[in-house]
Amino acid sequence: MTAGSGDSPVEAYRRSLALAADPPEAARAAVRLSAALRRLVDTATGTDADDELLDMVAGEVERLTPLLGAHSEESRYPQSERLGGPEGMMISHPVIGPINPFAPRVIMTPSGDELVGSVTYGAAYEGPPGFVHGGHISSGFDAILAMTAGVHGRGGVTKWLHVDFLKPTPLYVEVTYVGIIDERRERSTTVRAELRAGDVVCARGASEQVMRRRA
Repeated sequence: MTAGSGDSPVEAYRRSLALAADPPEAARAAVRLSAALRRLVDTATGTDADDELLDMVAGEVERLTPLLGAHSEESRYPQSERLGGPEGMMISHPVIGPINPFAPRVIMTPSGDELVGSVTYGAAYEGPPGFVHGGHISSGFDAILAMTAGVHGRGGVTKWLHVDFLKPTPLYVEVTYVGIIDERRERSTTVRAELRAGDVVCARGASEQVMRRRA
């Protein structure tokens, strides 16, 4: 991520998160496509449609896919930069990215010393009946913890990640990740977070973020 003239890394990082929460007009078509694909995956995951209808929909998907296949790229980053500029890397992020149909699209918002991430998980993310799969919850913690460090200028790579599952996390209800810095050291930062469904704490997580050495 490249800061603009006179911008600090923290300002650039926060702008990158803001672009993911509120994508630029240049990303309108890509956001629309990803939202449509997300709905398709969610409805296809739990459906009582008969085989005839499923075959028809599959045929339409198979017909449309080659239209994009000719434009396929090996990385998500070139599209992100084309649509969002040097700070657009988060708009295709696998957890928060509005142009990534795989992402549940957690909306990250700095709030004082905290970073708050809000999301509603659908059927595509279901583990136990009616509840979110633990792997997707862990991905959410990986994002909130790393990004909490990032918005405070402590961004880096994750050395370790730990998640405690306390209560099942419900589907189709807005849930909230809340991250905060726990400890700052010279080159690393310990971050902790909670996942809440209303007043219920469903899970807690922590990680250590190691800052890269400057060249």
